[in-house]
Amino acid sequence: MYIVRQRTSIPVPRIFEFETSMEEPFGYPYVLMEYLGGRTLEKRLAESIPRLYYTEVAKQLANVFADFQNLTFSRIAQLWCGDTADLPVEVIPIAWHHSPGPLETSLEYFYNK
Repeated sequence: MYIVRQRTSIPVPRIFEFETSMEEPFGYPYVLMEYLGGRTLEKRLAESIPRLYYTEVAKQLANVFADFQNLTFSRIAQLWCGDTADLPVEVIPIAWHHSPGPLETSLEYFYNK
């Protein structure tokens, strides 16, 4: 989320605190994040938006998709910012993948699936 907020114009909440372990004081994973105003889209996107707003919503979604498309990295693997997400971004091997990489090209990824 930090990377998306830093490198795109997509609104992403700031994360104040998080935990991924079940062994912490609460006993379950959690995320404490900033509230972002707005409206959520229902599961049935086309049915939840009045026809009058179709064009505007389509433009907003296209802008988000374009921002994501331009979010690129030097290699294919896992992004890592440290256990507390406060370190510079690194591209590291994907532990669960057959060929953990980092891989240099999408073709290399395709042939190593």
